[in-house]
Amino acid sequence: MLAAMPHGYRQGEDCMARQMPSMALLPVVNIMGETMGVKPIMQRLQDRLDGWMMRLWPSSQGHFDYNIYADLVGYLYSCRSSIIFGAIGAAIIMSAVAVHDDIHSMLFFLLFFYAPVSVARLVHVNEFKAEPPAARLGRIAVHEARYFFMTMLNTVSLAVMTVIVMVFGHNESQLAVTCVIVGIATGIAGRNASMPKLVLVQTSTLLLPVIIGLMATGKPLLFLIALLTMMFFASMQQTTARLRSDTIEAREQASLAGRMARFDTLTDLPNRAHFNTILEDRLKQGLEAGILYMDIDHFKKINDAHGHPIGNDLLKQVAERLTSIPVSEHTVIARFGGDEFVIATDGNTETLAKAIILAMVEPFIVEKQCLSISCSIGISWSSNSRNATAVDLLKYADLALCAAKQKGRNCAVVFDESMASQSNMRAVMEQRFRVALRQGKIEIHYQPIVDLETGAIIAAEALARWTDDVVGIVKPDQFVALAEDIGLIDQFGEYILNKACL
Repeated sequence: MLAAMPHGYRQGEDCMARQMPSMALLPVVNIMGETMGVKPIMQRLQDRLDGWMMRLWPSSQGHFDYNIYADLVGYLYSCRSSIIFGAIGAAIIMSAVAVHDDIHSMLFFLLFFYAPVSVARLVHVNEFKAEPPAARLGRIAVHEARYFFMTMLNTVSLAVMTVIVMVFGHNESQLAVTCVIVGIATGIAGRNASMPKLVLVQTSTLLLPVIIGLMATGKPLLFLIALLTMMFFASMQQTTARLRSDTIEAREQASLAGRMARFDTLTDLPNRAHFNTILEDRLKQGLEAGILYMDIDHFKKINDAHGHPIGNDLLKQVAERLTSIPVSEHTVIARFGGDEFVIATDGNTETLAKAIILAMVEPFIVEKQCLSISCSIGISWSSNSRNATAVDLLKYADLALCAAKQKGRNCAVVFDESMASQSNMRAVMEQRFRVALRQGKIEIHYQPIVDLETGAIIAAEALARWTDDVVGIVKPDQFVALAEDIGLIDQFGEYILNKACL
Protein backbone atom coordinates (compact mmCIF):
# COMPACT_ATOMS: atom_id res chain seq x y z
CA MET A 1 0.00 0.00 0.00
CA LEU A 2 1.18 3.51 -0.74
CA ALA A 3 0.84 6.57 1.45
CA ALA A 4 -2.79 7.20 2.28
CA MET A 5 -4.52 10.06 0.46
CA PRO A 6 -7.71 10.84 2.40
CA HIS A 7 -9.66 12.65 -0.34
CA GLY A 8 -9.09 9.98 -2.95
CA TYR A 9 -9.79 7.31 -0.38
CA ARG A 10 -13.15 8.84 0.42
CA GLN A 11 -14.09 9.03 -3.27
CA GLY A 12 -13.08 5.42 -3.81
CA GLU A 13 -15.07 4.23 -0.82
CA ASP A 14 -18.11 6.20 -1.96
CA CYS A 15 -17.98 4.49 -5.36
CA MET A 16 -17.56 1.13 -3.65
CA ALA A 17 -20.56 1.82 -1.45
CA ARG A 18 -22.69 2.43 -4.54
CA GLN A 19 -21.39 -0.41 -6.70
CA MET A 20 -20.68 -3.41 -4.45
CA PRO A 21 -23.37 -6.10 -4.26
CA SER A 22 -25.48 -5.73 -1.18
CA MET A 23 -26.22 -8.25 1.53
CA ALA A 24 -29.69 -9.76 1.87
CA LEU A 25 -32.41 -7.42 3.07
CA LEU A 26 -33.99 -10.35 4.90
CA PRO A 27 -32.72 -13.93 5.39
CA VAL A 28 -35.85 -15.23 3.65
CA VAL A 29 -34.65 -13.59 0.42
CA ASN A 30 -31.48 -15.68 0.41
CA ILE A 31 -33.37 -18.83 1.46
CA MET A 32 -35.85 -18.39 -1.38
CA GLY A 33 -33.05 -17.69 -3.81
CA GLU A 34 -31.13 -20.84 -2.85
CA THR A 35 -34.22 -23.07 -2.77
CA MET A 36 -35.85 -21.92 -5.98
CA GLY A 37 -32.66 -21.42 -7.98
CA VAL A 38 -33.39 -17.75 -8.65
CA LYS A 39 -30.58 -16.26 -6.59
CA PRO A 40 -29.31 -14.00 -9.45
CA ILE A 41 -32.82 -12.60 -9.85
CA MET A 42 -33.13 -12.00 -6.12
CA GLN A 43 -29.69 -10.37 -6.09
CA ARG A 44 -30.72 -7.97 -8.87
CA LEU A 45 -33.89 -7.21 -6.95
CA GLN A 46 -31.85 -6.43 -3.83
CA ASP A 47 -29.55 -4.16 -5.83
CA ARG A 48 -32.51 -2.27 -7.24
CA LEU A 49 -34.04 -1.93 -3.80
CA ASP A 50 -30.73 -0.63 -2.46
CA GLY A 51 -30.50 1.89 -5.30
CA TRP A 52 -34.04 3.06 -4.66
CA MET A 53 -33.42 3.41 -0.91
CA MET A 54 -30.21 5.35 -1.51
CA ARG A 55 -32.09 7.78 -3.75
CA LEU A 56 -34.70 8.14 -1.03
CA TRP A 57 -32.04 8.67 1.65
CA PRO A 58 -28.67 9.66 0.08
CA SER A 59 -25.43 9.48 2.05
CA SER A 60 -25.08 12.09 4.81
CA GLN A 61 -21.27 12.01 4.74
CA GLY A 62 -20.93 15.70 3.84
CA HIS A 63 -17.46 17.23 4.04
CA PHE A 64 -15.91 15.02 6.70
CA ASP A 65 -13.69 11.94 6.46
CA TYR A 66 -15.20 8.67 5.21
CA ASN A 67 -14.07 6.74 8.30
CA ILE A 68 -15.84 9.25 10.57
CA TYR A 69 -18.96 8.90 8.46
CA ALA A 70 -18.74 5.11 8.78
CA ASP A 71 -18.50 5.45 12.56
CA LEU A 72 -21.58 7.69 12.65
CA VAL A 73 -23.58 5.11 10.70
CA GLY A 74 -22.22 2.39 12.99
CA TYR A 75 -23.62 4.27 15.99
CA LEU A 76 -27.13 3.72 14.57
CA TYR A 77 -26.67 -0.02 14.96
CA SER A 78 -24.83 0.03 18.25
CA CYS A 79 -27.77 -0.31 20.69
CA ARG A 80 -29.74 -3.40 19.71
CA SER A 81 -31.43 -3.63 23.14
CA SER A 82 -33.06 -0.23 22.62
CA ILE A 83 -34.72 -1.51 19.45
CA ILE A 84 -35.87 -4.73 21.13
CA PHE A 85 -37.29 -3.13 24.29
CA GLY A 86 -38.91 -0.28 22.32
CA ALA A 87 -40.65 -2.74 19.99
CA ILE A 88 -41.83 -5.01 22.82
CA GLY A 89 -42.97 -2.11 25.00
CA ALA A 90 -44.90 -0.44 22.20
CA ALA A 91 -46.53 -3.75 21.19
CA ILE A 92 -47.68 -4.44 24.78
CA ILE A 93 -49.16 -0.97 25.35
CA MET A 94 -50.81 -0.79 21.92
CA SER A 95 -52.28 -4.28 22.38
CA ALA A 96 -53.59 -3.36 25.83
CA VAL A 97 -55.16 -0.16 24.49
CA ALA A 98 -56.72 -2.03 21.54
CA VAL A 99 -58.29 -4.61 23.88
CA HIS A 100 -59.34 -2.01 26.49
CA ASP A 101 -60.98 0.27 23.93
CA ASP A 102 -62.18 -2.58 21.71
CA ILE A 103 -60.27 -1.33 18.63
CA HIS A 104 -59.99 -4.48 16.51
CA SER A 105 -58.42 -2.72 13.52
CA MET A 106 -55.39 -1.81 15.64
CA LEU A 107 -54.92 -5.42 16.72
CA PHE A 108 -54.96 -6.43 13.07
CA PHE A 109 -52.43 -3.70 12.20
CA LEU A 110 -50.20 -4.75 15.11
CA LEU A 111 -50.15 -8.38 14.07
CA PHE A 112 -49.75 -8.06 10.32
CA PHE A 113 -47.68 -4.89 9.90
CA TYR A 114 -45.99 -3.60 13.04
CA ALA A 115 -44.74 -7.02 14.25
CA PRO A 116 -43.23 -8.11 10.88
CA VAL A 117 -41.56 -4.72 10.40
CA SER A 118 -40.06 -4.85 13.91
CA VAL A 119 -38.71 -8.36 13.32
CA ALA A 120 -37.28 -7.39 9.93
CA ARG A 121 -35.64 -4.35 11.49
CA LEU A 122 -34.00 -6.45 14.20
CA VAL A 123 -32.83 -9.02 11.62
CA HIS A 124 -31.24 -6.24 9.60
CA VAL A 125 -29.37 -4.95 12.67
CA ASN A 126 -28.10 -8.47 13.40
CA GLU A 127 -26.92 -8.86 9.81
CA PHE A 128 -25.05 -5.57 10.00
CA LYS A 129 -23.27 -6.62 13.18
CA ALA A 130 -22.41 -10.06 11.75
CA GLU A 131 -20.95 -8.71 8.50
CA PRO A 132 -17.11 -8.54 8.33
CA PRO A 133 -15.90 -4.98 9.09
CA ALA A 134 -14.05 -4.62 5.78
CA ALA A 135 -17.12 -5.57 3.72
CA ARG A 136 -19.35 -3.39 5.91
CA LEU A 137 -17.07 -0.39 5.45
CA GLY A 138 -17.23 -0.79 1.68
CA ARG A 139 -20.97 -0.20 1.52
CA ILE A 140 -21.72 1.92 4.54
CA ALA A 141 -23.91 4.32 2.51
CA VAL A 142 -26.17 1.38 1.63
CA HIS A 143 -26.47 0.49 5.33
CA GLU A 144 -27.44 4.06 6.19
CA ALA A 145 -30.18 4.06 3.54
CA ARG A 146 -31.44 0.66 4.70
CA TYR A 147 -31.51 1.77 8.31
CA PHE A 148 -33.57 4.82 7.35
CA PHE A 149 -36.00 2.77 5.28
CA MET A 150 -36.54 0.07 7.94
CA THR A 151 -36.77 2.62 10.74
CA MET A 152 -39.28 4.79 8.90
CA LEU A 153 -41.52 1.77 8.21
CA ASN A 154 -41.46 1.12 11.95
CA THR A 155 -42.07 4.78 12.79
CA VAL A 156 -44.96 5.14 10.32
CA SER A 157 -46.63 2.03 11.75
CA LEU A 158 -46.40 3.53 15.26
CA ALA A 159 -47.77 6.84 13.96
CA VAL A 160 -50.74 5.09 12.32
CA MET A 161 -51.61 3.31 15.57
CA THR A 162 -51.23 6.60 17.45
CA VAL A 163 -53.71 8.28 15.09
CA ILE A 164 -56.16 5.39 15.62
CA VAL A 165 -55.96 5.80 19.40
CA MET A 166 -56.28 9.59 19.23
CA VAL A 167 -59.42 9.25 17.10
CA PHE A 168 -61.13 6.23 18.65
CA GLY A 169 -59.50 5.76 22.07
CA HIS A 170 -60.47 6.97 25.54
CA ASN A 171 -58.65 9.77 27.34
CA GLU A 172 -56.66 7.43 29.56
CA SER A 173 -55.61 5.46 26.47
CA GLN A 174 -54.53 8.66 24.78
CA LEU A 175 -52.39 9.56 27.80
CA ALA A 176 -50.89 6.07 27.92
CA VAL A 177 -49.97 6.19 24.23
CA THR A 178 -48.56 9.70 24.71
CA CYS A 179 -46.22 8.41 27.41
CA VAL A 180 -45.12 5.51 25.20
CA ILE A 181 -44.52 7.68 22.12
CA VAL A 182 -42.58 10.30 24.11
CA GLY A 183 -40.47 7.50 25.60
CA ILE A 184 -39.81 6.03 22.15
CA ALA A 185 -38.93 9.49 20.83
CA THR A 186 -36.43 9.89 23.66
CA GLY A 187 -34.89 6.56 22.75
CA ILE A 188 -34.69 7.64 19.10
CA ALA A 189 -32.95 10.87 20.05
CA GLY A 190 -30.34 8.93 22.03
CA ARG A 191 -29.84 6.01 19.67
CA ASN A 192 -29.77 8.06 16.46
CA ALA A 193 -28.09 11.18 17.82
CA SER A 194 -25.37 10.90 15.18
CA MET A 195 -28.00 11.64 12.49
CA PRO A 196 -30.11 14.70 13.47
CA LYS A 197 -31.93 14.67 10.13
CA LEU A 198 -33.12 11.12 10.79
CA VAL A 199 -34.16 12.06 14.34
CA LEU A 200 -36.14 15.02 12.98
CA VAL A 201 -38.03 12.88 10.46
CA GLN A 202 -38.73 10.10 12.97
CA THR A 203 -39.79 12.25 15.90
CA SER A 204 -41.93 14.49 13.69
CA THR A 205 -43.74 11.44 12.35
CA LEU A 206 -44.24 10.12 15.90
CA LEU A 207 -45.05 13.23 17.91
CA LEU A 208 -47.18 15.30 15.52
CA PRO A 209 -50.16 12.87 15.70
CA VAL A 210 -49.86 12.95 19.50
CA ILE A 211 -49.74 16.74 19.66
CA ILE A 212 -52.59 17.23 17.21
CA GLY A 213 -54.70 14.52 18.84
CA LEU A 214 -54.28 15.96 22.36
CA MET A 215 -55.10 19.48 21.16
CA ALA A 216 -58.15 18.24 19.29
CA THR A 217 -59.75 16.96 22.51
CA GLY A 218 -60.30 20.53 23.67
CA LYS A 219 -59.47 19.63 27.23
CA PRO A 220 -57.13 22.10 29.02
CA LEU A 221 -55.01 19.41 30.70
CA LEU A 222 -54.45 17.48 27.47
CA PHE A 223 -53.82 20.76 25.64
CA LEU A 224 -51.11 21.60 28.22
CA ILE A 225 -49.54 18.16 27.74
CA ALA A 226 -49.52 18.78 23.98
CA LEU A 227 -47.64 22.09 24.50
CA LEU A 228 -45.08 20.44 26.77
CA THR A 229 -44.60 17.72 24.15
CA MET A 230 -43.95 20.41 21.53
CA MET A 231 -41.30 22.01 23.76
CA PHE A 232 -39.73 18.59 24.31
CA PHE A 233 -39.72 18.02 20.56
CA ALA A 234 -37.91 21.34 19.88
CA SER A 235 -35.27 20.80 22.56
CA MET A 236 -34.67 17.27 21.30
CA GLN A 237 -33.70 18.58 17.85
CA GLN A 238 -31.22 21.05 19.30
CA THR A 239 -29.68 18.38 21.53
CA THR A 240 -29.19 15.86 18.72
CA ALA A 241 -27.69 18.52 16.40
CA ARG A 242 -25.22 19.53 19.11
CA LEU A 243 -24.33 15.89 19.85
CA ARG A 244 -23.60 15.22 16.19
CA SER A 245 -21.47 18.35 15.91
CA ASP A 246 -19.48 17.47 19.05
CA THR A 247 -19.09 13.85 17.94
CA ILE A 248 -17.77 14.81 14.52
CA GLU A 249 -15.40 17.40 15.98
CA ALA A 250 -14.03 14.92 18.52
CA ARG A 251 -13.62 12.20 15.87
CA GLU A 252 -11.91 14.61 13.47
CA GLN A 253 -9.45 15.70 16.15
CA ALA A 254 -8.77 12.09 17.11
CA SER A 255 -8.35 11.16 13.44
CA LEU A 256 -5.94 14.04 12.87
CA ALA A 257 -3.90 13.16 15.96
CA GLY A 258 -3.78 9.52 14.93
CA ARG A 259 -2.70 10.44 11.43
CA MET A 260 0.02 12.80 12.66
CA ALA A 261 1.36 9.96 14.82
CA ARG A 262 1.63 7.69 11.79
CA PHE A 263 2.40 9.97 8.85
CA ASP A 264 5.08 12.50 8.01
CA THR A 265 3.59 16.00 8.04
CA LEU A 266 5.80 17.30 5.20
CA THR A 267 5.35 14.57 2.58
CA ASP A 268 2.21 12.76 3.88
CA LEU A 269 4.11 9.48 3.64
CA PRO A 270 4.13 6.94 6.50
CA ASN A 271 6.71 7.83 9.14
CA ARG A 272 9.32 5.56 10.72
CA ALA A 273 7.03 4.22 13.48
CA HIS A 274 4.16 3.40 11.12
CA PHE A 275 6.52 1.83 8.57
CA ASN A 276 8.12 -0.36 11.24
CA THR A 277 4.68 -1.57 12.33
CA ILE A 278 3.68 -2.46 8.77
CA LEU A 279 6.98 -4.23 8.15
CA GLU A 280 6.82 -6.20 11.41
CA ASP A 281 3.27 -7.33 10.59
CA ARG A 282 4.40 -8.47 7.16
CA LEU A 283 7.30 -10.47 8.57
CA LYS A 284 5.08 -12.05 11.27
CA GLN A 285 2.79 -13.30 8.50
CA GLY A 286 5.76 -14.99 6.85
CA LEU A 287 5.70 -12.69 3.81
CA GLU A 288 8.84 -11.71 1.94
CA ALA A 289 10.01 -8.12 2.16
CA GLY A 290 12.70 -6.24 0.30
CA ILE A 291 13.97 -2.98 1.81
CA LEU A 292 15.36 -0.05 -0.18
CA TYR A 293 17.02 2.58 2.02
CA MET A 294 17.38 5.75 -0.06
CA ASP A 295 19.34 8.91 0.69
CA ILE A 296 19.64 12.06 -1.45
CA ASP A 297 23.28 12.69 -2.30
CA HIS A 298 24.76 15.90 -0.79
CA PHE A 299 21.35 17.17 0.35
CA LYS A 300 23.00 19.32 3.03
CA LYS A 301 24.68 21.37 0.30
CA ILE A 302 21.26 22.13 -1.21
CA ASN A 303 19.94 23.32 2.16
CA ASP A 304 23.07 25.42 2.75
CA ALA A 305 23.00 26.97 -0.72
CA HIS A 306 19.24 27.56 -1.16
CA GLY A 307 17.75 27.46 2.35
CA HIS A 308 15.52 25.02 4.18
CA PRO A 309 12.23 26.11 2.52
CA ILE A 310 13.65 25.15 -0.88
CA GLY A 311 14.96 21.91 0.64
CA ASN A 312 11.51 21.08 2.05
CA ASP A 313 9.81 21.74 -1.29
CA LEU A 314 12.37 19.50 -2.95
CA LEU A 315 11.61 16.72 -0.47
CA LYS A 316 7.90 17.02 -1.26
CA GLN A 317 8.62 16.64 -4.97
CA VAL A 318 10.92 13.68 -4.30
CA ALA A 319 8.07 12.00 -2.37
CA GLU A 320 5.63 12.67 -5.22
CA ARG A 321 8.08 11.27 -7.76
CA LEU A 322 8.64 8.16 -5.66
CA THR A 323 4.90 7.47 -5.35
CA SER A 324 4.47 7.93 -9.12
CA ILE A 325 6.81 5.02 -9.91
CA PRO A 326 4.87 1.83 -10.79
CA VAL A 327 5.23 -0.61 -7.89
CA SER A 328 3.62 -3.81 -6.63
CA GLU A 329 0.37 -3.67 -4.68
CA HIS A 330 2.00 -4.21 -1.29
CA THR A 331 4.78 -1.63 -1.62
CA VAL A 332 5.09 0.90 1.20
CA ILE A 333 7.01 4.15 0.80
CA ALA A 334 7.97 6.05 3.97
CA ARG A 335 10.04 9.03 5.00
CA PHE A 336 12.28 8.44 7.99
CA GLY A 337 13.31 12.08 8.39
CA GLY A 338 15.73 14.46 6.72
CA ASP A 339 16.45 13.20 3.21
CA GLU A 340 16.00 9.51 4.07
CA PHE A 341 13.25 7.52 2.34
CA VAL A 342 12.62 3.81 2.86
CA ILE A 343 10.65 1.45 0.64
CA ALA A 344 9.35 -2.02 1.52
CA THR A 345 8.29 -4.14 -1.42
CA ASP A 346 7.54 -7.70 -2.42
CA GLY A 347 8.65 -6.96 -5.97
CA ASN A 348 12.07 -6.93 -7.64
CA THR A 349 14.19 -4.63 -5.48
CA GLU A 350 17.01 -4.07 -7.96
CA THR A 351 14.62 -3.18 -10.77
CA LEU A 352 12.83 -0.76 -8.47
CA ALA A 353 16.17 0.75 -7.35
CA LYS A 354 17.14 1.41 -10.97
CA ALA A 355 13.78 3.07 -11.62
CA ILE A 356 14.22 5.30 -8.55
CA ILE A 357 17.77 6.32 -9.55
CA LEU A 358 16.58 7.20 -13.07
CA ALA A 359 13.62 9.14 -11.67
CA MET A 360 15.81 11.17 -9.32
CA VAL A 361 18.28 12.34 -11.98
CA GLU A 362 15.50 14.14 -13.84
CA PRO A 363 15.77 17.85 -12.87
CA PHE A 364 13.40 19.27 -10.23
CA ILE A 365 11.86 22.72 -10.62
CA VAL A 366 11.57 24.30 -7.17
CA GLU A 367 10.38 27.93 -7.00
CA LYS A 368 11.63 28.58 -10.57
CA GLN A 369 15.00 27.06 -9.76
CA CYS A 370 16.25 23.97 -11.57
CA LEU A 371 17.84 21.54 -9.13
CA SER A 372 19.65 18.37 -10.18
CA ILE A 373 20.17 15.64 -7.61
CA SER A 374 21.09 11.98 -7.38
CA CYS A 375 20.48 9.34 -4.77
CA SER A 376 22.18 6.34 -3.19
CA ILE A 377 20.26 3.19 -2.25
CA GLY A 378 21.00 0.29 0.06
CA ILE A 379 19.06 -2.94 -0.43
CA SER A 380 18.30 -5.81 1.94
CA TRP A 381 15.98 -8.78 1.54
CA SER A 382 14.27 -10.85 4.23
CA SER A 383 14.90 -14.16 2.46
CA ASN A 384 18.66 -13.57 2.69
CA SER A 385 18.57 -13.14 6.48
CA ARG A 386 17.03 -15.95 8.51
CA ASN A 387 14.72 -14.76 11.33
CA ALA A 388 15.54 -11.14 10.50
CA THR A 389 13.35 -8.56 12.25
CA ALA A 390 12.30 -5.21 10.85
CA VAL A 391 15.15 -3.59 12.80
CA ASP A 392 17.63 -6.06 11.27
CA LEU A 393 16.47 -5.46 7.70
CA LEU A 394 16.66 -1.69 8.12
CA LYS A 395 20.13 -2.00 9.64
CA TYR A 396 21.32 -4.17 6.74
CA ALA A 397 19.84 -1.76 4.17
CA ASP A 398 21.52 1.14 5.95
CA LEU A 399 24.89 -0.65 5.81
CA ALA A 400 24.37 -1.25 2.10
CA LEU A 401 23.55 2.45 1.73
CA CYS A 402 26.88 3.37 3.34
CA ALA A 403 28.60 1.04 0.87
CA ALA A 404 26.80 2.77 -2.01
CA LYS A 405 28.10 6.13 -0.81
CA GLN A 406 31.64 4.78 -0.51
CA LYS A 407 31.30 3.38 -4.03
CA GLY A 408 30.77 6.88 -5.37
CA ARG A 409 27.04 7.56 -4.81
CA ASN A 410 24.25 7.60 -7.43
CA CYS A 411 24.06 3.81 -7.30
CA ALA A 412 22.41 0.91 -5.46
CA VAL A 413 24.24 -1.73 -3.44
CA VAL A 414 22.80 -5.00 -2.12
CA PHE A 415 23.72 -6.01 1.42
CA ASP A 416 26.05 -8.94 2.03
CA GLU A 417 27.42 -10.40 5.26
CA SER A 418 30.86 -8.82 4.83
CA MET A 419 29.27 -5.39 5.34
CA ALA A 420 28.22 -6.39 8.85
CA SER A 421 31.79 -7.29 9.83
CA GLN A 422 33.04 -4.07 8.25
CA SER A 423 30.42 -2.19 10.22
CA ASN A 424 31.55 -3.83 13.44
CA MET A 425 35.17 -2.97 12.67
CA ARG A 426 34.22 0.60 11.91
CA ALA A 427 32.36 0.86 15.24
CA VAL A 428 35.46 -0.39 17.07
CA MET A 429 37.68 1.97 15.09
CA GLU A 430 35.42 4.91 15.85
CA GLN A 431 35.49 4.17 19.57
CA ARG A 432 39.30 3.71 19.58
CA PHE A 433 39.78 6.93 17.59
CA ARG A 434 37.84 8.92 20.16
CA VAL A 435 40.01 7.43 22.93
CA ALA A 436 43.24 8.15 21.00
CA LEU A 437 42.22 11.75 20.36
CA ARG A 438 41.22 12.27 24.00
CA GLN A 439 44.41 10.68 25.39
CA GLY A 440 46.77 12.26 22.83
CA LYS A 441 47.90 8.95 21.29
CA ILE A 442 47.91 10.20 17.71
CA GLU A 443 51.55 10.94 16.89
CA ILE A 444 52.95 13.76 14.76
CA HIS A 445 55.76 12.98 12.32
CA TYR A 446 57.58 15.86 10.62
CA GLN A 447 58.54 15.86 6.96
CA PRO A 448 61.30 18.49 6.42
CA ILE A 449 61.03 20.97 3.56
CA VAL A 450 64.54 21.82 2.22
CA ASP A 451 65.79 24.81 0.24
CA LEU A 452 67.47 23.10 -2.76
CA GLU A 453 69.96 25.97 -3.28
CA THR A 454 71.33 26.10 0.27
CA GLY A 455 70.37 22.68 1.57
CA ALA A 456 68.86 24.33 4.67
CA ILE A 457 65.65 23.06 6.28
CA ILE A 458 63.23 25.99 6.02
CA ALA A 459 60.02 24.33 7.25
CA ALA A 460 58.45 21.02 8.19
CA GLU A 461 55.14 19.37 7.28
CA ALA A 462 53.26 17.89 10.25
CA LEU A 463 51.93 14.39 9.43
CA ALA A 464 49.46 12.54 11.69
CA ARG A 465 50.19 8.86 12.32
CA TRP A 466 48.07 6.47 14.38
CA THR A 467 48.99 3.05 15.65
CA ASP A 468 46.40 1.60 18.02
CA ASP A 469 46.81 -1.19 20.54
CA VAL A 470 43.63 -2.89 19.30
CA VAL A 471 43.21 -2.13 15.58
CA GLY A 472 46.91 -1.73 14.80
CA ILE A 473 48.26 0.68 12.16
CA VAL A 474 45.53 2.81 10.60
CA LYS A 475 46.23 4.69 7.39
CA PRO A 476 45.79 8.48 7.44
CA ASP A 477 43.16 8.47 4.68
CA GLN A 478 41.07 6.07 6.80
CA PHE A 479 41.09 7.94 10.10
CA VAL A 480 40.82 11.39 8.47
CA ALA A 481 37.67 10.21 6.62
CA LEU A 482 36.44 8.69 9.87
CA ALA A 483 36.93 12.02 11.70
CA GLU A 484 34.87 13.76 8.99
CA ASP A 485 32.04 11.21 9.15
CA ILE A 486 31.66 11.34 12.94
CA GLY A 487 31.98 15.12 13.21
CA LEU A 488 35.41 15.29 14.87
CA ILE A 489 37.40 16.76 11.99
CA ASP A 490 37.58 20.26 13.55
CA GLN A 491 38.65 18.87 16.93
CA PHE A 492 41.19 16.64 15.16
CA GLY A 493 42.63 19.57 13.19
CA GLU A 494 42.96 21.65 16.36
CA TYR A 495 44.76 18.72 18.05
CA ILE A 496 47.32 18.50 15.20
CA LEU A 497 47.87 22.26 15.14
CA ASN A 498 48.39 22.54 18.91
CA LYS A 499 50.77 19.59 19.00
CA ALA A 500 52.82 20.92 16.07
CA CYS A 501 53.05 24.38 17.61
CA LEU A 502 54.24 22.93 20.91
